[in-house]
Amino acid sequence: MEDIVFNAMINFQFFCNDMLKKKNMDKLVPKGMLRSDWNARKEELLNEEIESVNRYLDEQAAVRLQSFTSSANKQDIERRFAVIIIKTIDSFKEKIKDYYMY
Repeated sequence: MEDIVFNAMINFQFFCNDMLKKKNMDKLVPKGMLRSDWNARKEELLNEEIESVNRYLDEQAAVRLQSFTSSANKQDIERRFAVIIIKTIDSFKEKIKDYYMY
């Protein structure tokens, strides 16, 4: 693996890990929402949050990919970013599951 690919992959992995650490699980419950409403819509709201994080990471990956001009490097990095995003989203889902026990 080339240094360029390795550095891009590691930097993006650190970015994703940092983003997950900063994610405040208490903030996923909309302010002022009644407990009964939360319980009725919890799965829907959490799935929306997961999708939102996935879109954000996809956007961040696309921004980072723009700086690479080499087609071979870009394709390799793009593939690796996709794997990192999948693992990050899986970790986020697990974090939500552990926190909200649903």
